[in-house]
Amino acid sequence: MLNTHRLNILWIAFSVLLGLFLVWLMLLKLILPGIWNFLLLDEEPRQSDVIIVLSGDTGRFEYGLDLYKKRYSDYILFAGGAAPSMRRQALSSGIEEDHILLDSRSNSTFENARNSVAIMRDNNLKYAIVVTSGYHTKRASVIFGDFLPRSDLTICAIPGGPTRDNWWKDKETIMAVVSEYLKLIYHYLFER
Repeated sequence: MLNTHRLNILWIAFSVLLGLFLVWLMLLKLILPGIWNFLLLDEEPRQSDVIIVLSGDTGRFEYGLDLYKKRYSDYILFAGGAAPSMRRQALSSGIEEDHILLDSRSNSTFENARNSVAIMRDNNLKYAIVVTSGYHTKRASVIFGDFLPRSDLTICAIPGGPTRDNWWKDKETIMAVVSEYLKLIYHYLFER
């Protein structure tokens, strides 16, 4: 009877360990990648009237400038608090001043979209590429889509950086992802 009891305990322990392993595997292969994938909307750039570069993470300015130099658009619009700095960098990179548009009044993605679309309309521009970080693309798409038909928008994530398979390994990226979910909820509740 003692051996049967010991064998039952071993089976229970094995079952618990197997269950924990399966939960861990599901977390790594399904849940964590799914959390990232929901936020990521990365479209191929296409010819547009303007490239809108949102202030924020490193790499946004460089990718927007790269798209401009590849002639995806004749205009580049810098939006947000870093807009004046990005404008100076663009001028020093050889972009002509009359090809640069500026929205330095925006303090949020909602204001970026509202102000950028107003600038587009003032300049008779219809199609836009929005350049931002990967984790920010979903919310940028939703908010800009409130001001422009979604068919007039292309949302491009900066290359490199976190991926669906490693985003949870960096504390700053974890905080950014959590913040994006909260900001997306806030937008649906209060900004629409």
